[in-house]
Amino acid sequence: MELNARMICILQEVIEAQDTVTVDQICSRNDISKRTFYYDIKNVNAWLREKQLPEIVLRSGSCTIDASVGDALTDIIRRSDTEYFMSVDERKIMMAMYIGLAGRRVRIHDFCELFDISKNTVLSDMKSIRKELSERHIGLRFETDRGYYFQGNEYAVRNYLYGQFKKVRSIKTGQYIRRFLNEQLEGLGGKTQNYWEALKECLAIYEETANTSIVENDTDGGTFILAVSYLRHAHGHLFRINTSRTQQIRNTRAYKGAYNLSEKIAEYVGLTCSEQEICYAALCFLAMQNFDPVATDGQDPEMIAFTERFLAGIEQTGLVEFADREMLKGRLVNHIAPMIYRITYGVQLDNPIAESVRRDYGTAFDLAAKGMAAMDPKLAARITEDELAYLAIYIADGIKSGAQQGPRGGKILVVCPEGVATALLIRDQLENLLEAYYSYDLASVKNIEATDLSQYLLIVTAAKCDLPADKTVRVSLFLTEENKRGILEKLDQEKIRTKVRPREIMAIIRRHCGSHTQQMTDLNIELLNYLNAHRSE
Repeated sequence: MELNARMICILQEVIEAQDTVTVDQICSRNDISKRTFYYDIKNVNAWLREKQLPEIVLRSGSCTIDASVGDALTDIIRRSDTEYFMSVDERKIMMAMYIGLAGRRVRIHDFCELFDISKNTVLSDMKSIRKELSERHIGLRFETDRGYYFQGNEYAVRNYLYGQFKKVRSIKTGQYIRRFLNEQLEGLGGKTQNYWEALKECLAIYEETANTSIVENDTDGGTFILAVSYLRHAHGHLFRINTSRTQQIRNTRAYKGAYNLSEKIAEYVGLTCSEQEICYAALCFLAMQNFDPVATDGQDPEMIAFTERFLAGIEQTGLVEFADREMLKGRLVNHIAPMIYRITYGVQLDNPIAESVRRDYGTAFDLAAKGMAAMDPKLAARITEDELAYLAIYIADGIKSGAQQGPRGGKILVVCPEGVATALLIRDQLENLLEAYYSYDLASVKNIEATDLSQYLLIVTAAKCDLPADKTVRVSLFLTEENKRGILEKLDQEKIRTKVRPREIMAIIRRHCGSHTQQMTDLNIELLNYLNAHRSE
């Protein structure tokens, strides 16, 4: 039997979950009903039986699969002979790639042959694509000698293609797109080699020069931007910005990194580009989110002034005070600088937790919107709720009371691949769970190797990385009950050397469990004996 895009995504979710993933989580991430989910699981398990592989187990609203077959399953999905058919949305994404990036004329019959669909189906898909493009002020045109092509602002066209690429969740469809791009790059470079992997490896040059985390944060996204740049430029679709903006970009570390990157690509695979394309790559990479929790060296004075006006707007309109204003400002500068580029050039981040942030941090969300409106109404009109949600996390953290300065029982490290905002979100939840007993440090996947992990009682991570299993808990951005149990179990393994009064423990138990006199007395005695037996020297 064949797997469709949705079934592949569900299977990926279960494979990638370290322990279990709930039915509700899968339904939410894939925007499907539980009825659809159970129908798909039935078909996925039938496919697994055909392959003589362990099936997905459903128990108490959770899904698990034998972890030992994860790699083998992923390899089977990636294999070219694995039966698979695309969803309508995936088919339209592939059509957009062919129209925008193919080095040849693309016509209706090409899509009929490529997807084995009728002419009417192609025309229906084209109508849908044309409507989506019109919302971005991009035209979809057809000429006999040119085939289908996009007409409009070059940056908008490339941003549209990038957005389509980011929609892909299925391993197979991502594989098809990478294969297609590699074929186009081979035609451009004149060699038979893996250009996609070569561009990905060259990204390390940019990362080193610009001192950022492009590769860790979005490896495929960065590689796709480079591939689009070389292909669109070679096909005569030129990216242009004015002289003053070019000069501004030249003064950034991102430009130096993109320049060094272009030289490495020319040396490595023989592809060359213009200075305007170097500016394009620098702009795109500037817009990508960086992780820098505390650094203030080399911050742009203009961005510092911008952030100061933003905070002043919040203080004046919201009548709030920040616990550590300078720390908050330093962190915000590191986030706001790339955010301005994203807003200016229309590549604002998708925030998968925006709705949850707005619900749980409503006051901070409103303050972020008010601060932006007071500082720059025109900019405020262009910022998305996804971007505001990131700002809200910083604001919520900044207006917290100084309670966290109380007694500490040790240090906890929070590791996150997505930027300091998401690390702060996890830390905030940990403080709510564990109160003020522990102190917290933040780290990214990139700088974890330089961190002395022995100083931490616990490591909490939302990233996939190699960390000591005996003290690490993998969590979601919003802590689940299972995440919380895992954290408490790890901390419970630590020997806490302190004076403990059984009566205080008993008071806590009574508040949560009520009072049964004889049982409570027996429990009190048992606790006293246990604590005496395990008293620290």
